[in-house]
Amino acid sequence: MLVRALLVMLVLCALISAALVFEAASKTASALDMIRSAKASQSPVVQSQILLRAETSLRESWARPTLWHAGAAEALSGAYMLDAEIRSDPQLYAESARWAEISLRRAPVQPHAWTRLALLSDAGYPNSLCDIAECLTKSWQAAAITDPETDCARLQLAHRHDLLLPQDPRISTYLRSGVSRRQAAQCLSFLEPDVLYDALMDTAGRAAQ
Repeated sequence: MLVRALLVMLVLCALISAALVFEAASKTASALDMIRSAKASQSPVVQSQILLRAETSLRESWARPTLWHAGAAEALSGAYMLDAEIRSDPQLYAESARWAEISLRRAPVQPHAWTRLALLSDAGYPNSLCDIAECLTKSWQAAAITDPETDCARLQLAHRHDLLLPQDPRISTYLRSGVSRRQAAQCLSFLEPDVLYDALMDTAGRAAQ
């Protein structure tokens, strides 16, 4: 009987653990979808409403994923960041930095969180993990290519702080990531026109080969 009871308890524990993981992953994915929807909206009021739903779903889930799940903490940081930009709210910027730091302490291989910390440090919201240069380096180490918005933000921030090399290979990687020529030209407008033109032509030539 004791063995059977122990087996039942082990099965129940496994089921509860699986349910917790599923709930955390589900709420995180849902929050990320809402953040993307908020970015796509043209109305600040609608954006704030969507982001509030995302933040609430993460904080109030029965699994409490923000207390232990790195992805949930990262999603909450992203929601706070976008909400802060809409409202120009210093408290939300600070919360975004805090949750990005929490997420990275749980799982350091998160390029978006490292990039967000770099951007927040640049905006006057430092953290205890890294300065701007270190945050950017760790972001690129985590992933050479993420998405066009993040990849561009990393390059522009690195340029502002003189962290790019002449003919930096990270620019070449960005150009080969599938961004359109128009996107690339807008993102890399800090380059000299002739340097930008040569980089775009070189990438187009390599793609045609």
